[in-house]
Amino acid sequence: MRRAPRPRAHSFLATAAADAAMATAAVLGATGACGAAIIDALLADSAWARVVAIGRTPPAVAHPKLETRTADLADLATPALFSGADAVFCALGTTRAAAGSAAAFRAVDVGGV
Repeated sequence: MRRAPRPRAHSFLATAAADAAMATAAVLGATGACGAAIIDALLADSAWARVVAIGRTPPAVAHPKLETRTADLADLATPALFSGADAVFCALGTTRAAAGSAAAFRAVDVGGV
């Protein structure tokens, strides 16, 4: 029995964009490996009018469609951070080495997500 091919990330993004034509996407964790790939895909897709990166530090990329909102993990419960977003992509995550301890790792990968 043959398996169906796995969907590519951009096909999901295209489907989400088609559902909310010329929409605004918010991305949590935009500076990590996954988040940066999501940001790049959203910025390249003309269906997304605006992309909002939410995180502790701004992404390395600059783009006319990109807006940055600075927030810490504790601020994510603030509704204003997501104001105007039609879709939210969560790419929060870390490694234990980067977090510095098991407790800090759990705070991001379990508590933050």
